[in-house]
Amino acid sequence: MCEVSNEIISVKGKDIPILLAKKDGDHVEIRYMKLCEAVDVVRLIYQCYGYTYFYENFYYPEHIAEYNKRGVMKSLVAVNKNGEIIGHMTLFRNEIIGNVARTGTKEECKLGEPSMVMVRPDYRNMNIFSRMMNRVMKEDLSYTKNLSGLFSPPISEHIYSQLAMYKCGFKDCGCLLGNYPPAEIKDISNRQSQRISLVLTYYSLQNRKDKIIYPPSQHRKMILDIYGNLGAVPNWEEPQCHYDDHSYKETSLIKAKIVPKLNNASIKVSRYGADIVECVKKKMKEMLAKNTEAILLYLSLNDPLTYKFAEQFEQMGFFFAGVLPAMSIGDALILQYLNASNFDYNKVQIVSKNAKEILDYVRKCELKARHMIRLVG
Repeated sequence: MCEVSNEIISVKGKDIPILLAKKDGDHVEIRYMKLCEAVDVVRLIYQCYGYTYFYENFYYPEHIAEYNKRGVMKSLVAVNKNGEIIGHMTLFRNEIIGNVARTGTKEECKLGEPSMVMVRPDYRNMNIFSRMMNRVMKEDLSYTKNLSGLFSPPISEHIYSQLAMYKCGFKDCGCLLGNYPPAEIKDISNRQSQRISLVLTYYSLQNRKDKIIYPPSQHRKMILDIYGNLGAVPNWEEPQCHYDDHSYKETSLIKAKIVPKLNNASIKVSRYGADIVECVKKKMKEMLAKNTEAILLYLSLNDPLTYKFAEQFEQMGFFFAGVLPAMSIGDALILQYLNASNFDYNKVQIVSKNAKEILDYVRKCELKARHMIRLVG
């Protein structure tokens, strides 16, 4: 890890001064990062986050340079007239929230996530973020080629990033409680003891193909409201078939992952089988045994079996989190499990009316889930 002293950040024995220049947003250039500038991006991370940035591997310039060289990421930087990098962002092909730089460029993934988005404190509120996003979304189509949409989960403590995403056309589609560890964003927020919540937003890049969704009846109104906020009117139905042990495949197919540094995890159901409840329950217990703080469960809304099983997962303590369109499993219903005895909703800062309505709904579902956990014991 880097060490800092007297406005100096030391990376592998090399001292890099942390200098903050005067504001001059009119002379900021947006361009691709040169591999030799990876160390300057590390400096920027420290200027914005200190030592609290979620993804510690990006404190090492060789990792940033290698990811760019391999094409896993394509760094866009903002450079002032003195040649200093004062802004950065990239776009990862990814669909699992909190999975930055791990999914790579798998073809079945049709979502992109603007990531490592940061602007030096003395250059904020100067339209630099919007200029970088515009470059990614509209000017350089190589970023978004073959993608169906973009998602971004700005942290609740950072209201400016929420506003910036709305300015770029992103719409609210979920609220994820305590998904990231505490962090400090310089000149914006102090480090808090409570884990950070996320406001899930989405931006569609392609016209939606009409696909039938099967929203569970207990969440149907909220799900359809979210689609309406996204500007989509999906075809929805209640499943007409009768379910029994022979109406779906015998073996389930799920993909589970724990991210130790974030202390969170995900479970994606790709195929329902007769053993699906036991499969999810087993993975959940393994994750909780490792003191995982937050778990996200992704279920396909295009699969009628989600209508059947969502309630059974909620009886295990999962509760509503939101919707994420265009995943590899189809449009996803996201359920979440929060492994915390007390959660202070007053510490969740949310800007938009739609996001506040989603948070209120999530809160009601979370209280119901806690009651369910107490009943089960």
